[in-house]
Amino acid sequence: MDKKKQEFVMMLFSGLMLFMVSLITPSNGSEVRIYFKGFMIGGGIIVLALAVSMFLKYKGFKNMK
Repeated sequence: MDKKKQEFVMMLFSGLMLFMVSLITPSNGSEVRIYFKGFMIGGGIIVLALAVSMFLKYKGFKNMK
C-alpha cells in the first residue's frame, strides 16, 4: 500500500475510533468525563477533517503517489 494511502487510512481509522470511544464512555454527571468526551469528539472532528483535506488535496486515490 502506498504511504499516502496508509496515512489516509490511519487518520480515518483514528478519527472514527475517537468518536467511538467518546460514545462508549459514560459521563454519569462527572465534569471530568464530560470534558474528556468533548476533547475526544473535537479530536475526532479534527482528525477526520485532516483526512478529508488530504484526500481533496491529492484529488482522490488516483493521484496519491
